Amino acid sequence: MTGAYSNEGFSVESETALDSASPQGKHVLEQQRNGDSPRASKSVEANQTSDSEVDKVPLERRMGLISGVAMIVGTMIGSGIFISPSDVLSRSGSVGTSLMIWFACGLLSIAGALCYIELGCVVTKSGGDYAYLLDGYGPLHKFFGPIPAYLYSYSRCLVTGPAAYAVITLSFGTYATSPFYQGRVLTGGGVFNETDNTTATPTYELNKPPEWLPKVVAAGCVVVISTINCFSVTLATRTQNLFTAIKVLALGVIVVAGLVKIAQGNTQEIEAGFTPFSEVTTAGIATAFYSGLWSYDGWNQLNLSVEELRNPYVNLPRAIWIALPLVMALYILANMAYLSVMTAAEILVLDAVAVTFGLRVLGVMSWIMPASVACSTFGAANGSTFGNASRHLNHQLLQRHPGHSHAEPLHGDQGPGVGRDRRCWSSQNCSR
Repeated sequence: MTGAYSNEGFSVESETALDSASPQGKHVLEQQRNGDSPRASKSVEANQTSDSEVDKVPLERRMGLISGVAMIVGTMIGSGIFISPSDVLSRSGSVGTSLMIWFACGLLSIAGALCYIELGCVVTKSGGDYAYLLDGYGPLHKFFGPIPAYLYSYSRCLVTGPAAYAVITLSFGTYATSPFYQGRVLTGGGVFNETDNTTATPTYELNKPPEWLPKVVAAGCVVVISTINCFSVTLATRTQNLFTAIKVLALGVIVVAGLVKIAQGNTQEIEAGFTPFSEVTTAGIATAFYSGLWSYDGWNQLNLSVEELRNPYVNLPRAIWIALPLVMALYILANMAYLSVMTAAEILVLDAVAVTFGLRVLGVMSWIMPASVACSTFGAANGSTFGNASRHLNHQLLQRHPGHSHAEPLHGDQGPGVGRDRRCWSSQNCSR
């Protein structure tokens, strides 16, 4: 005798058994089908409780391909490309080597993203690395299996995540206030001395905001982004789309201006190629890669929200294949644009390369660059909150959901056509 104790789950085999059973047996079967028997009532009640609990868990699939691309691009492009060129250039020893390092960092990021495409199609759960570690090692042992996932989560939530988030928001605070404190201020000199009829040479310093102001603005940024992500997924993704468009447009301005300068013949620094301007060391190359990879950080962001992505077996690979080559091209072209306006020696001593680029190329519109950097860091912070904070912690909470083992996480509402056994991101499978 097969079938569940509810009407919806009573199968055809149960109907056959009902027709061939004795009168007493028919009575029992009818009670079980109608949910009148004590055993059936308990089962129905348990199933209803379980269903009501599960109904609270699934995440709605509201992210399409454009939002997925914006999530990756918006998180990857933060303040790194506007600041890190000097770090990569100083440690690489030559212009040609620095461009090769930017290219190699892009290839490494694409290689990592390909692995995460496969993981995201096999383990279709939000949470990213935490979900993959838990799904891979959790079933091996009841106690020791979940430990790698726990350790990763512990370090991510308490150390690395907040530290990176603090850097991003402080960068936002710095660049959001800098347009209001441009120019120089007189700090000494310029006073006529009646004794020897001379005037002291005036001294100037760059006009900088008070030390406390960027921190207050950074704290406000945290509050605003947290409110947006708590209020609505749609609002968070639309915010990400908007700021991603702004930062791509800003890099587009840099690239176009640089190409114009190159067309005008400003190619001296680029033509220097691999001519070393400092000693090249293994440690320097390694740290140059570190700075470059920091700028590419965020390529795995969409895997943290894969349960909210429509048709992930198609959109996840497409979003990654669109986003990463786009970012790599923008980074390399932006570095060439910087070198068309500034010398390598100037870039080495500058803290904010893009701001100086704007002062020399955009003139009275130079305020666009610090404003664009502020928008870029705001978008990166929003993407980090959307994935690393809310989705990462949400997946951990699901593991403690009543009635589910920590070694067998919930899958959420996977939508039509999405099953656990569908894997592989190849075009043959993903086109279905």
